Amino acid sequence: MAQFGAYGAVGVSTRFEGSGSQVSSLMTTRILLVDDFKQWRLAVRSILESAPGFRIVGEAGDGVEAVKKVITLIPDIVLLDVGMPLLNGIEAAKIIRQTCPKSKVIFLSQDEDEDVRSAALATGAIAYLLKSTDTCHLQSTIKKTLLQRTSGLTAELAPSGDPTPL
Repeated sequence: MAQFGAYGAVGVSTRFEGSGSQVSSLMTTRILLVDDFKQWRLAVRSILESAPGFRIVGEAGDGVEAVKKVITLIPDIVLLDVGMPLLNGIEAAKIIRQTCPKSKVIFLSQDEDEDVRSAALATGAIAYLLKSTDTCHLQSTIKKTLLQRTSGLTAELAPSGDPTPL
């Protein structure tokens, strides 16, 4: 399986509970990619667009641009890095959750610090994944986030330090 980076363990901080129904393969999930590293955005775009059901509707290189694009594009999912110029991902997520609550935030970061992860999830983000997460886990998290959004399921955060496989 492909992986995004060379960081040790897969870091997934979310658990979904519900009826177990599947996200329809006919649905297209609209995604906004937000990372200050353009090559990273291109790599993630390539991976996600090669899978059925995902469409990248926009990209942003900083938190300010991300907020503006979320307001105009209203994506289903915002894949958001933590460390960015002008407005970091955590502050951007707070604004995104207030201005466009239909858009769900998934952090995709290289930062393994538990305090950063906790602060990111405290914004109302659905998940915090490490960039080393393999593509199957990323795709699964996006699909489960969409399922949660469309069916009203609730996400339950995994205990700190206890990554939950999707």
